[in-house]
Amino acid sequence: TYAENNLSFFTSGSPPCVACHNPHLAKRIGSNPGNPAADTAISLPSAHDSLWGDDGNATDKETMYYFSPGHYQAPYAYGGTHKYEPGGGTTYDGSNLPNYAAFCTDCHNPNVTLYSTTLGRNLIKIDWTSQGGESGPGDKHGKNSATTHLSVKAPYAGAPIGISMGFALSCTDCHEPHGSPNLFLIRTEVNGMQVTVHSQTQGNEIGYLCRACHKDDLAYGTGATPNTWQHVHHCSDGESNDAPYAGMGGCGGCHSGGGGGGGGSGDRCTGSGRAPIPCLNCHMHGKDDGSLGGGSTGRICF
Repeated sequence: TYAENNLSFFTSGSPPCVACHNPHLAKRIGSNPGNPAADTAISLPSAHDSLWGDDGNATDKETMYYFSPGHYQAPYAYGGTHKYEPGGGTTYDGSNLPNYAAFCTDCHNPNVTLYSTTLGRNLIKIDWTSQGGESGPGDKHGKNSATTHLSVKAPYAGAPIGISMGFALSCTDCHEPHGSPNLFLIRTEVNGMQVTVHSQTQGNEIGYLCRACHKDDLAYGTGATPNTWQHVHHCSDGESNDAPYAGMGGCGGCHSGGGGGGGGSGDRCTGSGRAPIPCLNCHMHGKDDGSLGGGSTGRICF
């Protein structure tokens, strides 16, 4: 395995936990009330003999603030009003959060091949740092962030850190590395909302994760069904002036199936019954909308 071949402390008999944790150094997170960021349980895999994220200094490389200064906005914590992760406090700039982006990409990066025995395949390689613009490389939720417009909910809309685009996320904003009942280790609580993503990956249930931060038709007031995304993809107004497929012709070039999915009728912004495109056809680490064929914009979609 990658760990056995590249981490000097890791052997074939090592439990998987020690790739990220050094049991001889780990401290209980938040055990220092005066400075919750001063204690951490994790050690960077390539620097196993020291703790990662324990300095509690906004300018230190071990905090999410440092990963992309002025671009990390903490999401809301579950169950609180205007309280932020981690821990439901008032700090929102990542200065109290370990730099999980750098931590996770110590292994999950474009240069490392990781095989999953559970999935029976290599994991998708993640590029969280390149800033290649609309055509990539670089994931849009990393440093290669949105360049035109975002249709998002609070706290990203009117973000306390003072930006409207260019957010760089922490891996743990969406993923729970210790396991989750959801697919892809998706957290059950994201940006103050409960999230359930259990079904097969070919549907659009992953959209229930997206709508924790992004505005679906229900949030826009253009539809009554949660997890429908016609407005943001096809319609332009004063707020969302970057609908990427607003100028498309017939529906059949991209949509298929019954209920009008192969063509349909009526205006693309108000019509109904067209079969939705599975989210993961376009929205996944490292993907663009090339699956749409002639309707593709060529833009990175995640």
